[in-house]
Parts: sequence; C-alpha cells; structure tokens
Amino acid sequence: MAAAPSAPVALDKTPPMVFYVAKGATDSCGAGCDSWIAVEGRVDGDTADRFRKFLRPLKDRHLPIYFFSPGGNLAQALAMGRMLHERPTIARVARTMVKECGTEQTSEACLKLKQSGSVLDAELSTGPAICASACPYLLLGASTREIAPNAVLGVHSPKIVLHFRGPEPAKNRRAQAMEQGLDHANQMVAAYLARMHIDRGLLDLAEPSNSKTCIS
Repeated sequence: MAAAPSAPVALDKTPPMVFYVAKGATDSCGAGCDSWIAVEGRVDGDTADRFRKFLRPLKDRHLPIYFFSPGGNLAQALAMGRMLHERPTIARVARTMVKECGTEQTSEACLKLKQSGSVLDAELSTGPAICASACPYLLLGASTREIAPNAVLGVHSPKIVLHFRGPEPAKNRRAQAMEQGLDHANQMVAAYLARMHIDRGLLDLAEPSNSKTCIS
C-alpha cells in the first residue's frame, strides 16, 4: 500500500470523461505499439453511453486503453467495465499528454481537441497517474490489466448521494436510505467482481473502515 499522489485529482474539479485515440513514438505503448485509447476525466451520468458510441468504430482495432481518472458514477463505471469484458482489452493506468495542449491538458480548447475525433500526437506518463474510486472497477473489465509501479489505484466504499422529493425526511429516514443505498451498491459491486472472476477481498478492502486506501 502507498500514499496517494502528492497532487491528487479533485473529483468535483475534473471535467467529464473524454475518450480519444492517441499516437506516440515507436514502441511508446509496448513492443510494436505506437497508438492507444486515452480515457480520462470524471465518470458522469451518461459516460457509459458515450463510451459505447466511441468504441463502436474501433471494434476491429485492439488498442490498449490508458486510464487517468479520479472516478465518479459507480453504476456507469460498472457498465463500462462490462463493455471491456466483451472484447480483448489491455488496460493500464497512465496520463496521456497531448503535445498540442502543452501543460493545459484540461483547458477548454484542449478538451475540444480531445473530443474532435482526430488522432492526437501524445506521450504517456505513468507517474503520478491515478485511477481511483469507481475507476479501478472499470479497469477490472479488461482481460489484461497492467499497472506500472509508480501508478496508483485508489479504492474506497461507495459514496451515496440521496435525492428526495418534497420536504426533507427525518434524520432516521435519511440514515435508513443511506444504509439501503450502500447495501445496493455493495451488491452491484459483488456481482460485478464475481462476473470478472475477481476476489471479493477487493470489496472488503473498500469497506468504510478501510476507505481511501491506495494500492500501487
């Protein structure tokens, strides 16, 4: 276990997840590999649908996927992981640095470039690169997972966000709803781990008493 990176990525300040094909130097993503899929940003409420549309025209190209994400919506991440499970995929954790963007990788202009559909000239950086919260579950959908020693995986228990119609309910009702929501989330994760043939110990590690644990 290791400490989180010195400059962790704040979920609430991270743009919604983007996907694009990047191209680097010869062997930059492995022997004979110079192109990869970059997946970066926050998993929001429609990320899985956008990911499915992005992957569709790439179905005959078996490019490795590099994740750089602080996490986000758990249900969406599990849906994306199930998509990866349907195709032979190599998943890794690294930050894709688009050369045209320089140090402004999350600027509005750079995000538009990443959403343009163009193949972007880029480099890979594994440290500090993070895949946290819901991101590791997404990663587990891949048939092959390769994590560099200086990349970080961060797991914790699900965060439940309650939405009520009408007046705010009493404190005990809110606590009951939180407990039910957490139980439902844990059941989703347990079923997902079983489908991916992953030891349930990962779910135990993410229990509240072990929350905010980072694995590298």
